[in-house]
Amino acid sequence: MSQPNILFISTDQESVSLSGCYGNTLIKTPARDSIAQNGMRFDNHYIASFPCCPSRATMITGLFPHHHGVVDQNIVLEQSVETLGSQLKRAGYATSWIGKSHLGGWFEPHDEPTCPHSTCEMTDMGYQLTHQTGGAGGEDYALNGFDNWISGWTDYRNYLQTTDLPDEIKRDRWVGGHAVMETARDSEHAYSRLTAEHHMAHWMADEAIKVIEGAKESEQPFCLKLAFYAPHHPVAPPKPYDTMYSIDDIELPESYAAGTDAKNMPGVHAECGHNRHVASIWTDEQAKGYLARYYGYVSYTDDQMTRVLEALKATGQHDNTIIVFTSDHGDMLCEQGMIYKHPYCGYDTLMKVPMLVQWPDGLPAGTVHAGLSSHVDIVPTLLALAEVEPSAASDGVSLADVLRGSADSARDEIFEDVYNRGYMTRQGPWKFVLNAGLTGGEAVRKLDELYNLETDPGEVSNLAGKPEQAARVAEMKERVLEWLATSGHPYADKIRQAAELPVSGALNRTLLRTLNRHT
Repeated sequence: MSQPNILFISTDQESVSLSGCYGNTLIKTPARDSIAQNGMRFDNHYIASFPCCPSRATMITGLFPHHHGVVDQNIVLEQSVETLGSQLKRAGYATSWIGKSHLGGWFEPHDEPTCPHSTCEMTDMGYQLTHQTGGAGGEDYALNGFDNWISGWTDYRNYLQTTDLPDEIKRDRWVGGHAVMETARDSEHAYSRLTAEHHMAHWMADEAIKVIEGAKESEQPFCLKLAFYAPHHPVAPPKPYDTMYSIDDIELPESYAAGTDAKNMPGVHAECGHNRHVASIWTDEQAKGYLARYYGYVSYTDDQMTRVLEALKATGQHDNTIIVFTSDHGDMLCEQGMIYKHPYCGYDTLMKVPMLVQWPDGLPAGTVHAGLSSHVDIVPTLLALAEVEPSAASDGVSLADVLRGSADSARDEIFEDVYNRGYMTRQGPWKFVLNAGLTGGEAVRKLDELYNLETDPGEVSNLAGKPEQAARVAEMKERVLEWLATSGHPYADKIRQAAELPVSGALNRTLLRTLNRHT
């Protein structure tokens, strides 16, 4: 058998609950369901870093943020960091990237002649971000070991000029990326003025199909990363997907009305503001409308995935292609009364994402892995399946034996960096979030969280303050701190000190001085 191709598909801001194969009986996702049916579905797969940019860097490097350096948004992933693309390229693969990277600086257009970006410096005060205005490629230049680069503003905007869309859309300097020419805010019924045929997701699928068709006669294996911008907000799918699901069929999550009161966590959600804690300002119909359109957006991207998978079959490359599907993180989806992302938590709706792997020629079909897995495991797994010797270290473990059915599990705990403000671990049914860290030279200390996901899957009852759970909290807290130290986190000692400080409902500018006095 020749070396397998790799098709690595990712979406943006898609929770694990948004696929039929994960138990959603309303949503239609035949492409995702097909990958699961013909491969393995991972039921407890977590991102390893949050939010977008740190997670995207982890996804293609197998490293935690304190190793790959993308510790915040809009930071350039340095070209010296080995990635899936660079390692496969060295092994003889043709590498292509289509879609969202967000690892070359800002992807939105700006007035500066080159794309503004940030670099990160380590100081005694913590990570310090230095904003630059030159030298970054944004989305428009090949990055990170992927040679055939089709992405971003220039390629898509050039394509728009060839369409029959109105001139006002073609001339709009903001169209593209997450700017889908939405007709209304997310609190209202919105749809994209970019038609289903000319939406960026459709265009990306077209470009992916071209790569697949071009590889048909080649003896060189390919690695294609297809990264959709959808279903990230604004939640405005193109017609008719905006009305594909009726709000009459949508049920709000059980935790929708619970919010912060049931968790007894005053101040923890203050950073979210009204635009995220919608239960306090939206009607139930508005919330259901948001979810209905989200479902439609997911189904729209699924239809584009179907087109790509059919191209693999039509060119005879399907059976010897490893297909991976996942997302960079989820959305609150009205859990805890919120939407979008939330920077101080470890909720499953944000941190647990779909992970599906299929390879007809090399792996059994229709299997499910109930054990834990992590985004840091993706790169070592794909290299192992492709029989490519890693040329760089990874923070993850290979799941190849789990996929082959020769191992029941690969890990018994996972860890995650939550935006440098918190650190999460899951062990069995228990999830613990240590809300302590250093951000922008300031110490962060907020209420810790402990959930039993078997008895409280909605994560409404925070058990961290219960006397009967004191021993468990102390043990899991220590495991997080040990992980930070043994993994070489540069601020492991200061985070340990921050973890012993009193809980604050907001950033406390005196805490850093306290840390420095004790260092």
